[in-house]
Amino acid sequence: MMLTTPDVVTALSDEAQLNTIFARSPVGICIARNTIILNANAALLAMFGYEDVAQIRGRSLVDLVAPSARAALTERAQRRERGEIVPNVYEIIGMRQNGSTFPYIVAVDTIQLADGIASVAFCTDISDRKRAEDRLRFLAESSIVLASSLNYHETIRNVTTIIVPSLADWCTVDMRTPDGGSERVAVFHADPLKQHVLERIRTNYTLPPNAAMGYPAVIRTGRSILVPLVTLSELRQVALDQEHLELLVSLGVYSMVFVPISARGVTIGALTLGLSELRASYTSEDLAFAEELGRRVGQAVDNGRLYQEAQDAIALRDQFLMLAAHELRTPITSLMGYAQWLVRQQQAAEYMPTERERRATETIAFQAERLKLLVNTLLDVSRVEQGRLMVERTPLDLCALLRRMVDDVQTILHIHTVVGDLPANPVIVLGDVLRLEQVLQNLMQNAIKYSPRGGEVRVRLEATSTHARVAVTDQGIGIPEVAQERLFTRFFRAPNVADIGGLGLGLQLAKELIELHDGTIEVVSSEGQGSTFTVRLPLYSPPIEE
Repeated sequence: MMLTTPDVVTALSDEAQLNTIFARSPVGICIARNTIILNANAALLAMFGYEDVAQIRGRSLVDLVAPSARAALTERAQRRERGEIVPNVYEIIGMRQNGSTFPYIVAVDTIQLADGIASVAFCTDISDRKRAEDRLRFLAESSIVLASSLNYHETIRNVTTIIVPSLADWCTVDMRTPDGGSERVAVFHADPLKQHVLERIRTNYTLPPNAAMGYPAVIRTGRSILVPLVTLSELRQVALDQEHLELLVSLGVYSMVFVPISARGVTIGALTLGLSELRASYTSEDLAFAEELGRRVGQAVDNGRLYQEAQDAIALRDQFLMLAAHELRTPITSLMGYAQWLVRQQQAAEYMPTERERRATETIAFQAERLKLLVNTLLDVSRVEQGRLMVERTPLDLCALLRRMVDDVQTILHIHTVVGDLPANPVIVLGDVLRLEQVLQNLMQNAIKYSPRGGEVRVRLEATSTHARVAVTDQGIGIPEVAQERLFTRFFRAPNVADIGGLGLGLQLAKELIELHDGTIEVVSSEGQGSTFTVRLPLYSPPIEE
């Protein structure tokens, strides 16, 4: 426990006991008057790199702090001498005899000596605590950087930029290849001139997979390697030829660590960190920290790889769907042609079809139309992904379009009733008639499909001063609240429609098409209570003739 007040000291009447505590205290203690050092114990001397108190007796306290902190220390002492209230516990940067700096906490108060009052300072080195705080902060920041991209190659590049120069003067990243070897995928040096050396090594030299040292050994065994002090002999063992050795020597390699990059229990690469002679050697503590970083890098790289694999699978799926849709267009066109021919034949005056024949023909025509819509949807989704989905907008009467669509769909329904709640006057919007019909047909077919017990489907059209509003309401199974947020995303289907066919493409395409018309589409629904899909489109305003 660190002493923070001299009251305990002043309470000791036995001078011998006081001297014993002063000498043996693990806390650095310094006694001074008017900032001039009078005495210091062994702990303080060791903290600042001195061997004998004579080396600092008579010197100013300012000599024990870093140049950047001296002005603040002098001001603090002057304020105390003037009788001002000054916090007696504070953090400051100290300077050792060799010129190196470190953080410490000092607690200052007064003490009564035989020749008068003096100041006593209790000093505690907090370098370890600061280092731990800095490393926790570094890990937190590095996790943010590593998570900032799911692109595999960008993740690898990010790795090097967060390591240099915080943890190393240079670093390399080597990833395992399918044949058991390795590929150097990234190198980075704080010195631009030595960056070229790393690049030359990367281009011309690859250590064999069975190498006893370096990154191949780490990739092969999954175990880290710490080299506190790199010797010329060790460089000779690693170098593949004389030029390779000269390049390694020119890097000024002083200390190195090699740690595995692992994900899901498998070593997928190795991370190499190197220090120049300007830094201290790596320690076992540094190695443990680098290993934790390697695990985080591995997770980020693995996420990037999984994402890329998913993207490749999606691209392959889209390619297949587009090809399948193109192949289906020809037979569907033939099917629709024959279905329409059958309808015309049955409508001829000389032909009287039975009820069964009429229903069969209507079903063929309806299902052929559904197939056509599905194929067109697949093709349109592909166009959306490629940014090629277009609309040709002209003024059209939305009321007339809906009236025709309601009449057409009602003629082939048996357990559903489609009701058109439409105004008498035209409602003119600027739209692509085929695309709007595609959207509205999708909404009406969904209302029918997801109302398996039949019932009423109501199509309502209203006009405000600026917009047309189309609402399609059913009495079907409804949509769970948790599914509504993702309802307009590709291939998403609500959990309560598993037994009802569909690909989950229509609503995403409907949203894309409505947004191309500067409109919106939304849903209000409760599971088991039906759904209402609402489309809003701007009304057409004819240009004013001058």
